[in-house]
Amino acid sequence: MFLVPLVVLIVLTYASRKMLLVKTILTCLMILVFGFWFVSDMFTGHGVTDAVYYQILNSAKGSSIHDIIWKVVAAGLFFAVFLSLLVTSYFLRKKPYKSRKFITPIYFVLFALTLFYSVPATNVYSSLSNLKYSNSVYASKFYVKPAKSKDNYNYVVIYAESLERTFRNLDGVNYIPRLSKIADSYDDFTNLIQTEGAGWTMAGLVNTQCGIPLSLPQGNSANNLSAFLEGAKCIGQKFQEEGYQSLFIRGSDKAFAGGDKFLSQHGWGTLQDKEYFLKNNIVDPKKVQGWGVEDDALLSHAWDEFNRLSQHEGKFVLSLLTVNTHAPSGMVLKSCEPEIPSNIKNNMLRAVSCSDYLLSNFIEKIINSDHFDNTIIVLTSDHLMMANDASSMLNKHQNERRNNFIVIKKDRPAMKNSKLGTLMDVWPTVFDIANQQDVGVGFGVSLLKKESSGLVDWFLKNKNIAPFIGFSSTLWNNPSLSDRMVSDGNTIKIGDKQYNLPLYASVGKDNKFMDVYFDSFAIDAENLINKNEKIVYATQCYVVNGKSDGTCLYIMTKDRIVKRTINEKGITSEKASRFTSPLYIDELSGFSSGGPLKTTGTTLNPHGRVMPRGITFYGFNPEDVTHYESINFDTCAGKSIDIDGLYAFMKKHQHIIFASNDSPVCDGINVLDSVKNLFNSNQLMTLAFRQQIGGVINGNNANAETLVGYPLRQLDFFVNLKNNQLFSLCSVLNDC
Repeated sequence: MFLVPLVVLIVLTYASRKMLLVKTILTCLMILVFGFWFVSDMFTGHGVTDAVYYQILNSAKGSSIHDIIWKVVAAGLFFAVFLSLLVTSYFLRKKPYKSRKFITPIYFVLFALTLFYSVPATNVYSSLSNLKYSNSVYASKFYVKPAKSKDNYNYVVIYAESLERTFRNLDGVNYIPRLSKIADSYDDFTNLIQTEGAGWTMAGLVNTQCGIPLSLPQGNSANNLSAFLEGAKCIGQKFQEEGYQSLFIRGSDKAFAGGDKFLSQHGWGTLQDKEYFLKNNIVDPKKVQGWGVEDDALLSHAWDEFNRLSQHEGKFVLSLLTVNTHAPSGMVLKSCEPEIPSNIKNNMLRAVSCSDYLLSNFIEKIINSDHFDNTIIVLTSDHLMMANDASSMLNKHQNERRNNFIVIKKDRPAMKNSKLGTLMDVWPTVFDIANQQDVGVGFGVSLLKKESSGLVDWFLKNKNIAPFIGFSSTLWNNPSLSDRMVSDGNTIKIGDKQYNLPLYASVGKDNKFMDVYFDSFAIDAENLINKNEKIVYATQCYVVNGKSDGTCLYIMTKDRIVKRTINEKGITSEKASRFTSPLYIDELSGFSSGGPLKTTGTTLNPHGRVMPRGITFYGFNPEDVTHYESINFDTCAGKSIDIDGLYAFMKKHQHIIFASNDSPVCDGINVLDSVKNLFNSNQLMTLAFRQQIGGVINGNNANAETLVGYPLRQLDFFVNLKNNQLFSLCSVLNDC
């Protein structure tokens, strides 16, 4: 059927020879488009996809002739028709003809309809329009998997939490002088910037070890996945192939952000974390604080492990991740307090100075040991520091902020390398220093080479790395909407991938999942629908409609919603409806309320989405929805609601939105008693711990519409700022 409009165009081209040359050119172009789409569809089953462009740009070596013979025949037939039209029009161009008035206008109408509405033309256009920025094709030619090679060195790799190079000269002060002195004696790389797909610990591990940006939008939610970047090959797998013992030590929980999945699935043999330290009595429980095991205890254990591994036969790679310089305030340990200059008062800068002392001592012990001859030490920050107590100082140097990267190898002449790079260039550079030339890792290249990486070149020209993010997203091997789906009520399995609920994602034209999220649907929904023609949301049905069993998966486009009900046996029902979700309203603002380990916030202020703990009231007027005021009551801390102050606040604004966050109720509900009449909800007086509420109040009559979530579950809702209309999750998904 897809050929019908093309056949009609060919007929109309010669039904009237008026404007024959123009019609022939247009029809021939359409033949090329249809032919390209048809042959591509024979390969992919989904028309023109990334795979088509990848094969065009890369060698076809290794392809079976039996697999491509019919594609070649089909391409030949389309090309034969293309040539036939050109030849026929050439001989007819000067022959007399009888004019038919309406044929040519009909031709141009049909051509326009075919161009804008036929599947082949729209598919080819969308694939080309997305190629430059969102497709992975451009980036694919730069991607290299690390290859097995001969290596005679052991490695000690230190990820120093947030310990960026900027601390070497912050307002004229060097807060890490000991590490700077070590760097001055070895290979010091001074110009590592931070791009997209970086900026948090899990991303730093992926950047360095796999040479790719991390495409998971919610950076610390990878523990919701059963498989972590299974399409990527990383340095852990290279070391595994070469017979290395591999040990990764971290003071925090190994499962945080999916770290255990990433490391164990990419070649690391042994993982030691906070639980390991405690279970094996390696550390006093008093030495476990905040983010995990204190760095002095962690480094002491790492030194013992270094000696143990060095005395055994066989090569090893030992990696460790510190924690005490974690934002926002860091942690100053008693063991290094005497070493911190007395003039440093800022707590984060004191923590930085502490880390400088501990790490430099650890590195010096290895340098002075009998095992340094065949050991290479690598120190790198995992990312630039996030918002912290020293942000006001760091932000003044925002454009000059760089990551630390130091390589320490015996008998190497001291060198300062200012070549522009990223954390993705770390391991190719280390391998180069270890005399393993041309060992690529992902998009990374050795900073000792003159050539820049394709990623850096693209970034300098475009100020983004979108094609490289696009390629990275394909390495998750995400499933398709056409794959089998089953759910046990807490997780959903799609194809061979299992995800925790709730889940929401963007979906490509080939129906494959792209970016996958797990928290805060309300604050990500607007961005998702603006950038994608199709999105998916899945959760327990009762969370949406309050009554149904099973898991509900909603497939949403601008004018349609498909609801699938799923249980442990598979999809039990599917219902499609014509429906334009309120999510497509421009003035809609989202609110996601939840516990402390969830991503929460509001899009009311796109520049600062954080919602404080307790209950917050937002007041604004419909004629200017860009400005609002807020008042917060930390009810979890026992702070009572000032009812007089709240009513005074309400009188100033026509519209009020309220939302809880974290724990509106902790030890009791007495603090909410004063506003039970305002909220007009009996449920308010029986709220459980971390049971969220939200809604709107019309400032003129103080009549509230209240939504109450389920205990320990996130509550997502939306409000039209123009008229203060409240939309629950079921109303935006057409399932109330």
